[in-house]
Amino acid sequence: MGEHMGREFLAILESMRELDEIREICKRFFLSREYRIIGESSDLIVFKGGDLLWTLLGTYRWYKIMKTLAISLQRSGNIVKIKLNYDISYLALIFPLIKTIRKEIEELAKNLDAKILKLKGLGIRQ
Repeated sequence: MGEHMGREFLAILESMRELDEIREICKRFFLSREYRIIGESSDLIVFKGGDLLWTLLGTYRWYKIMKTLAISLQRSGNIVKIKLNYDISYLALIFPLIKTIRKEIEELAKNLDAKILKLKGLGIRQ
């Protein structure tokens, strides 16, 4: 995902929907939440969200905080594993971040008819 912004979080979901359908749902879901696509391949979508100025000003609004999100998709039989790697600015003032991320992941999982297998913080990267 390039340079690290600070805090990293990982979420893993599983869905039995078709891979192309999952890709389109993920794109619509995050684009509607003010993310923008900065890279895409057959098994990876990379989004950028938020704004540097709002982050520096200390916003508490999740959608305004600078972040990068990489979504990788992997099919195994009739199940698709959806791996979401968040990299969030260390300047973010929302605490605890995991609760805010959980809300977004739970809503995505509902849209994908997916099961959340893992959601955890990976710590602060420099």
